[in-house]
Amino acid sequence: MLNEWELRLADAGYDPLHDYSGWRWVASDPLFHQVVSGFPRITAPVPLGVSEISYRLALLDCERFRVEWESILTGMIGEDRREPA
Repeated sequence: MLNEWELRLADAGYDPLHDYSGWRWVASDPLFHQVVSGFPRITAPVPLGVSEISYRLALLDCERFRVEWESILTGMIGEDRREPA
């Protein structure tokens, strides 16, 4: 029986038989982007018969959608309730 972790990995598309040696991960500070009109994305409604859609973002081309964490916090919890600096 698969455990919860393995089920989540499978849901995310991980295949243990796939060779991931070509992938490279770099740890860095997070970047935040506002997904608004013009941001490259797949939108609903997706036509019937289309399945297993995937795409990659060229983050350099998404630079105009970048936002700072502070503006996200302000939008979520309001100006007066921000975390102390």
